[in-house]
Amino acid sequence: MCNENEIIKKCQSGDRDAFDSLISLYYPHVIRFLSGLNVNQNIIEDITQDTFVKLIKNIEKYNVRGKAQFSTYLFTIARNCLIDELRKNKQLHYDIDELAEILSAKESTEEIIIRSMDYEELEKTIAALPPVQQTVIRLRYFEGLSLKEIGERTDVTDKTVKSRIHRAVTGLKQKIMKGASNYVL
Repeated sequence: MCNENEIIKKCQSGDRDAFDSLISLYYPHVIRFLSGLNVNQNIIEDITQDTFVKLIKNIEKYNVRGKAQFSTYLFTIARNCLIDELRKNKQLHYDIDELAEILSAKESTEEIIIRSMDYEELEKTIAALPPVQQTVIRLRYFEGLSLKEIGERTDVTDKTVKSRIHRAVTGLKQKIMKGASNYVL
């Protein structure tokens, strides 16, 4: 079996079987990512299909030797497809309460601020973190992976994953608190 980078390189060469493999590998993860964002179940399938159509059209833009992991690239496409759908269909609402609960187990100022943020603001805040911290936040809280699963995906120890998550959550809280004056509590 090929590793992920080999499959991606084959996709970039136009290999249709490689695209099938890549889609089969990541399809459930995109569904879970969108489900974790409390997206209306009626549109998850449409957004997932849009995500893979855009991936196929833009696969050459992904740099297998770059710092960003493929899953981060793919989830960014999924997020952008979701934003496009939310803009297009104003009847849909995005609920970030679940993410706020995950980031802070007890009621806190940070949680209240996160709840008051819209999706784009939250994404901007996450995007301001270093890439490795963005990745662990997305894998842990958006994809719901365990520390062990994240360690396997990122090729680091569970202890390193735990440390990165802690630094990422601390960084998010700091960034949120800096912008707290922009939100009504």
